[in-house]
Amino acid sequence: MFNKMSRSKQIEFLKLWSSLKGSNGSDKSVLEILRDDFEKVYGDCLESKFCERALSELSNWAGGFPKSMEGSFDDDLVLLVKITKNAENVELSLNKLLAQTDSWFTLKLNIFISLFSNGFFVLFSLAILILLSTKGVEFGAEGLKPEQITGVAAFLQSFGVFIENYKWLLLFLGLAIPIVLLLTAFYYVGEHRNTLDKKLPFFGFYSANLSSKFFTLLDVMVMSGMSMRSALEDMQKTELVNRYISVHIDEMLYRLKERTSLKGDDSYEDFNTLDTGLLPERLRLRLKIMSKSGSKQSQSAIMDTISKSLIKDYGDQLLSKVKIIGRMTKMGSTAVVVFSLIGIFDLMFLKINNLQVM
Repeated sequence: MFNKMSRSKQIEFLKLWSSLKGSNGSDKSVLEILRDDFEKVYGDCLESKFCERALSELSNWAGGFPKSMEGSFDDDLVLLVKITKNAENVELSLNKLLAQTDSWFTLKLNIFISLFSNGFFVLFSLAILILLSTKGVEFGAEGLKPEQITGVAAFLQSFGVFIENYKWLLLFLGLAIPIVLLLTAFYYVGEHRNTLDKKLPFFGFYSANLSSKFFTLLDVMVMSGMSMRSALEDMQKTELVNRYISVHIDEMLYRLKERTSLKGDDSYEDFNTLDTGLLPERLRLRLKIMSKSGSKQSQSAIMDTISKSLIKDYGDQLLSKVKIIGRMTKMGSTAVVVFSLIGIFDLMFLKINNLQVM
């Protein structure tokens, strides 16, 4: 296993590679230039080591530059290089894909950080609540009569009993539900998938991420001279997409086949075939416009707009919702802990009063 560069260094390396590749340089010459420059500036760094290993592989085997990247670069970046390597403008195509994938990566990282910090706070508050409702109430209510335990203290006592009785079931559900939701988001492609994407925000974020990547890939492939059919078939063959998008591509290819047989023209392709439920209603209008445009530049601009709109509509909005809900959850958790402490203090004062009376 080779040492991997950080994500930012991988992207920076590929930007340098694409700028040199744009000058019609061979893989060997580009890597030799990069190796020498990195050694001069940074010495024996990960970038220069990768160049040396890639040059060794290229001289012994015809796997190509993308194959030599495996193990040293993230999988999605390897795929981006695979499809842009033969593009008419390698630098422009790769930079477009890098910008798109980096935007989603940054969004996912920010959402994960927000979820982790808020989730940790909620779990910490829940742990305090459970401790107060079990051990805290048990200690505070010692020596008191049942009728003396009222209000918040009574609620805490009931909650503690519930936790004690169903702790293993609650633990199982707490682990099982997130796992089931994740597996459903990754693998479920049935008739209710679109409903889940609309109702559950993280499902919508996942599907928007994949859809944005799909339209960006399609944009680059079509602009590099590939036909719509060839681009879709290539995505399937080279496993550039996962099962969720693959099902939609199957439907698109089927529609292309049906339209071709109806028209009797092998070259006939209609961008309406892309309307398989990947996009919300507002962006579906873009596909309708694209189907009427005969210009590849115009079609490319529309696909680029679709990808950026998905990032803004789903990614940025979800991040804002996560932050707002996180703040509200923190406030709610804090309030619950404060009221629980008040309930315990009431029990303690009541206990002290009883001892004074005795």
